[in-house]
Amino acid sequence: MAGVVRRAHTVRAAAANILLCSDGRCKLADFGVAALLANNPVGAYSFIGTYWMAPEVIDNKSASINPYDMKSDIWSMGIVCLELAHVTPPLSDVHPMKALLQIPLNDPPTLNDPSRWSPHFAPFLSRCLVKTPVCLYSILYILSLIHISEPTR
Repeated sequence: MAGVVRRAHTVRAAAANILLCSDGRCKLADFGVAALLANNPVGAYSFIGTYWMAPEVIDNKSASINPYDMKSDIWSMGIVCLELAHVTPPLSDVHPMKALLQIPLNDPPTLNDPSRWSPHFAPFLSRCLVKTPVCLYSILYILSLIHISEPTR
C-alpha cells in the first residue's frame, strides 16, 4: 500500500491494549500515545507507562554496565494481571512521579483478596512480580503455571 509505513514493534503491556471481541477472542493492540490536542495547543498532560515499569527499569542507574532486559516484561505482565483483577494498576491512586519513586522501594504488589481468584493466580503473580531479575523464574516456567481452559459457549 502506498503511503503506509509498517514497522515491527512490541505491544506495551497494559490492560488498555487488550481488546475482547464479541465472540470471546482476545486481540492485542497498541495505539501508542494518542491524544486529541485540538482544544489544547500547549500539549498533553500525561505520564506514560509508570505503573507497569519494572523496578530494575526505574532504578537503572548504570544502563551501560548492568542493562535491563526482557525480564522486565515479566513484571509488566504481572502488573497487567493485577490491573485486570483490580480494575486499576497498583499505585494508580498516587501521582505518577510518586509511583515512580515507590515501585523500587515497596514490596511487590499482591491480590487484595486472593480467595476470590483461582488457586493458581496468586502463585503465578508472585512469580511474575519478583523485584530482583536474577531471582526471576524463566518465562517458560511462569507460563507453565497458567491453567487456561477453552471458553464455554
